Amino acid sequence: MIIERTTNSRKALKNQLTGSIDSKFIANLHDNYTGYNNHTISKILQDLYTNYGDLTECDLEDIEKTINIQFDPTEPFGTFVKRIEDCMDVTEAAGAQYMAQQIVNKAFSLIIKSDAFPDGVCEWRQKPTLDKTWVYLKKFSCRRS
Repeated sequence: MIIERTTNSRKALKNQLTGSIDSKFIANLHDNYTGYNNHTISKILQDLYTNYGDLTECDLEDIEKTINIQFDPTEPFGTFVKRIEDCMDVTEAAGAQYMAQQIVNKAFSLIIKSDAFPDGVCEWRQKPTLDKTWVYLKKFSCRRS
């Protein structure tokens, strides 16, 4: 039952995806007999990013500005995380991703500037370098918001 639902959901999502994109952009994936059935959703999206997802310098500057928007301690911490992860997804898909440590450093800098977690900042700085990852920063900061 669960497998059937999953399969049906994937088919519906693939139909919605392929139906919402002008066919000329995915014509190379279409087969006259099977349609898009031989391709996963991931393959279709990857093909689109590979062929049409080039980021310009202006796009990268806009992403950089978005990442650097000040952390607002009155908002849920998840909003801050989502904004950064959305930018990471776009740059990764376009092959222009940030290094993991760059993201941690940027996010931590924005948290420091907000002065929202003064005790947490001291605690974070004392952590071993191997623990200063994006995953740990999200967990660490969520506990304080």
